[in-house]
Amino acid sequence: MRCNNVDTKRKFGTREGDTIILNFIKQFQTSQTIALFTNGMCYYFYVILKSRFPQAICMYDELEGHFIAEIDDIFYDITGDVTNLYNPVPWEFYDISGMRKNIIKNCILKED
Repeated sequence: MRCNNVDTKRKFGTREGDTIILNFIKQFQTSQTIALFTNGMCYYFYVILKSRFPQAICMYDELEGHFIAEIDDIFYDITGDVTNLYNPVPWEFYDISGMRKNIIKNCILKED
């Protein structure tokens, strides 16, 4: 298996690529990391997923204030598959009322 090539073909009602992604995420799941990446550091878990799965797209849920990775049409964060939990938009297109700049400053760069 090549590191950057996730097989997303459907097999027996599941997606083989999902298993690879979920197994990767499980390596990080402890109570401390789940708390960390769900309370203010979610963008950085997206960065981790992007480094392993280059096709990941950064998504942002404004209502929850949460960054999520979209990989092959499925949403992931530190807790696993969160497709049914959020309604995110692509971060690259997000700029409601100039909020993008504030989110970058306060959530990503942690400048108070």
